[in-house]
Amino acid sequence: KLLFDRDELASQLTEIVKDPFEARHLPITNLKAEEDGRTFTFEVKSTKDATPKKDGKDKKDKKNEKEIFYFSYDYPTRKLTHLKDKEDDLKKIYWGSVSPDGKTVIYAKDLNLYRMSREDYEKAKKNEKDSTIVEIQLTTDGMKDFGYGIPYSMLNTDTLCNGKRRRVGGVWSPDSRYFAMTVSDDRAVKELWVINSMARPRPTLETYKYQMPGEKEAPIEHLYLFDLVDNKRKEIKVAAYKDQSIGLEYKPMMQKQRDMEDQAAVWQGDNNRFFLTRSSRDLHRIDVCSYTIGQD
Repeated sequence: KLLFDRDELASQLTEIVKDPFEARHLPITNLKAEEDGRTFTFEVKSTKDATPKKDGKDKKDKKNEKEIFYFSYDYPTRKLTHLKDKEDDLKKIYWGSVSPDGKTVIYAKDLNLYRMSREDYEKAKKNEKDSTIVEIQLTTDGMKDFGYGIPYSMLNTDTLCNGKRRRVGGVWSPDSRYFAMTVSDDRAVKELWVINSMARPRPTLETYKYQMPGEKEAPIEHLYLFDLVDNKRKEIKVAAYKDQSIGLEYKPMMQKQRDMEDQAAVWQGDNNRFFLTRSSRDLHRIDVCSYTIGQD
């Protein structure tokens, strides 16, 4: 038996969101069943730009974001409820990399790496500017074109040091003691430009680092291992090829974990060993490597 009538739900969503939805293409995400066994919640992203709060405090954070609508659906009565009053409470933050034991959260801010407790992370979900949040800085050497939390697009780099927390890509050891990640040194890479035609009120010229074919100035990738017991960092020597790239291997996620919040990215291996790939720039050589902590 179908969970809901697709045609009916498409009509209801169209009326509320003001976007035309088709029954066969319902953009439902983050579907979750409630404990009562009869209702579930989900999200729908609209085509409208997100609106800042009335106080205007998050106006910059909403740039280029789309409005998200939150709903509750009662299965027996087929009643759809727009959770408009609860939208602020339901909105998520995506900058935290949560440890497997759920006790530690790692993130970047102003090009450096930080950590906080899960308790403080929950406070940040309600108010990111909560003055009682305790942050522990793990690095101090982050800089422009060689720092933590730099987006892959490399655009808008002038806003990377604005105090905003950002997500970092990395993997945890299963016991939550270690965190491994790569950082790219792009200082020698030449600049490239693109026009952001979506900027308002006028298009802007965006600058970023990009290696063109044939250029010698290439990004240099570094592999770091953080010990969260003493908050120390160690660089792992992985050099083999000129202008090589490094990839960390993740433990596959189970199907039931896909829609769960705050899922940890766990490295492939055990508590003291993880796997990575090392590729030459021309991709003629791709090595599968393992690193054992304490054996170098």
